Parts: sequence; structure tokens; C-alpha cells
Amino acid sequence: MSKKLLTKPEFAKLAGVGIDYIATYIKRGKLIENKDGKLDLSNQLNELFLQRRIEQGNNKGYSLTELEKLLKESELEKRNKEIELLTLKTDKLNGQLLPVDLFESVMAVNCKNFVLSFESATDKLLIVLSSKLKMSNEDKAEFRQTLVETINKAQLDAISASKKEVKNLVDEFKEQ
Repeated sequence: MSKKLLTKPEFAKLAGVGIDYIATYIKRGKLIENKDGKLDLSNQLNELFLQRRIEQGNNKGYSLTELEKLLKESELEKRNKEIELLTLKTDKLNGQLLPVDLFESVMAVNCKNFVLSFESATDKLLIVLSSKLKMSNEDKAEFRQTLVETINKAQLDAISASKKEVKNLVDEFKEQ
């Protein structure tokens, strides 16, 4: 028996009580059911409730060894989840994990700063060129408008490409 999620009737049978008894304890917050209406044996409240019922000897239909095995399996699963969580926390602290939202924000700011610096440099270049070529103010404005539009399009393209690359990296990381 390797179930970790039990229906109310299954849990009631394990605990040696009726379904109404289980429903009452759920309403009181003494037992916790998941969104599917099942009771998770790895939940501490549920596990403690079941252990107390076993100690009282009210376990209809199950031998003590079956109940102990079920509880041990649930404890093992719980410990494995805790280990997995600790591993993720350790990886994060060691810099091996980076939240995607944070990374995307940093990339967007980096891209924006690059664009602003590039716009400033091209504006300076435009001033020098317009002076040497003796461009009219109208030509200078038209040239500046074209530069700004081109730079803005390049920025949007770069952000879009970066988001796709981040998504690909996340997908690859999930598969490992």
C-alpha cells in the first residue's frame, strides 16, 4: 500500500472512525484536506491524528504493521521533499539558481542603459557630421528621427530575443 493521498473513507478506515468523524475534524481544522478533497499523509496534522488513532488501537481493517509502513512511507516522502527544498535553497545561495523575473529585469535595464548610451553617442556623432557636412536643421532632424526609430526597433528586437533565450535556458534547466 503506497498511497500518500487518501479519500475521506480510506482515511476514516485507517483511523478506525466514521467519515462523519473525519468531516468534523476537517471543519475544526484538526485534519487538512487538499483541493481535491483528499487527505495527505505527509501533512503533519494528518499524520499526528493518524498516529494517535493507531496508538488508541482504533484501526479497523488494517494491521499495525500496515499502518506503520504507510506512515513510514509518508515520512520518507516528506523527508525527500524537505531535502529537495534544501537543495534548491543551497543552489540559490551558491548562485546556481537565479529567479527568472529578476534575470529578465536585469537584462531589460542593461538593454535600456545600452540604448541610452548608444543614443547619446549617435547624437554626438550627428552633431559632428552635420557640422562637417553643413546639414540643414531639417535634414538633421530627419536624420535624428531615423536614428531614434532604428535604435528603438533594435532595442525591442533585442528584448524579444533575450526573453526567448531566457525561456529556452529555463526549459533546458528544467530537463536536467
